[in-house]
Amino acid sequence: RAIPDVEDSSKRLVYIPGPPPDLSNPPPGCLFAPRCPRAKPVCREREPPFLELKPDHYVACWLYAKGDER
Repeated sequence: RAIPDVEDSSKRLVYIPGPPPDLSNPPPGCLFAPRCPRAKPVCREREPPFLELKPDHYVACWLYAKGDER
């Protein structure tokens, strides 16, 4: 929901508050974990797997991983 819809400009964009990480010195784990209200301990330790939820719809998030998180 953070990507603009060129066909429907009435949709409001969702954003994550806080500054983005320093990519020259990224934190361990998921780059969004420091700003994510749903982050789990594994999010701050390991990078999440890249998963295809449905055709051409991908996510890299521990919330969607099954059986691989601690």
